[in-house]
Amino acid sequence: MLSKSKDGIHFENIAKVQANGTTSSTSWYQSTDNNPFAGTSYYKLTQVDFNGNKIQYGPLSVNRSQEQIITLVPNPTNDSFTVQSISPFTESTTLIIHNSVGKKVREIELYSVESNAKFIDAQLTAGIYFVNLTDENEMIATKKLIIK
Repeated sequence: MLSKSKDGIHFENIAKVQANGTTSSTSWYQSTDNNPFAGTSYYKLTQVDFNGNKIQYGPLSVNRSQEQIITLVPNPTNDSFTVQSISPFTESTTLIIHNSVGKKVREIELYSVESNAKFIDAQLTAGIYFVNLTDENEMIATKKLIIK
């Protein structure tokens, strides 16, 4: 049985793998967590023998930075758009818009209370722009924006 936890204390079972039984050769098992937590997740493995005896391994921590994928809707646009993210904005998330030659033309602070979507009134002239999402000065994502 494979279990995971956000805090390393309270675990939930996420997978059960059928054992190969007693064998003299090495057996390999695998499972995929299709919904890992952003940040640190804790995993533990519980081996249950046919006679009911249990051996627990772990917990093992895995630190996974959640890649924050963004979309700009609509794109192309006449001026305003909504930036949407697959995860909520943090307190230090900033949206920076550069023009096609790399000059910064707008900088907008996004706040965690705004969840994962923010309406932007760009107030830009027609052209191609690049929208950068940063978190604590680390680039998270870049998207091309077309203003008609």
